[in-house]
Amino acid sequence: MAETAVSKHRLAHLFNDEYFNNKSGDKKIIDIINDVIKDDAEFGGFLTHDEDNKFQVTLEKKVDAVRNYAAQWKIEETEEGVKEAAHELFDSLILAYGATAIRPDKKTIRLDFFL
Repeated sequence: MAETAVSKHRLAHLFNDEYFNNKSGDKKIIDIINDVIKDDAEFGGFLTHDEDNKFQVTLEKKVDAVRNYAAQWKIEETEEGVKEAAHELFDSLILAYGATAIRPDKKTIRLDFFL
């Protein structure tokens, strides 16, 4: 979602008219993250540690699931609502970054999920 703000063409297939027409938007990001973590049927086991670009692989294999989860994010379409959503996104990214570990075979931190 955040990448869309700076790289429209890379994710244009994800956030298309279908996404905006089906936006149910009643959840906070942290609730969506928890739902994704529990969704083994959709996201369980399709990525491995050997995947170099997990973000791209996820968007290639699970675009509909990503679109459906993203559409659940509640954003009030007002100036204050957008500010609140930006703060929520920022806070969630800090939590995601802090929750990732340094892999034993690498000296860099790797984010292993699309959120």
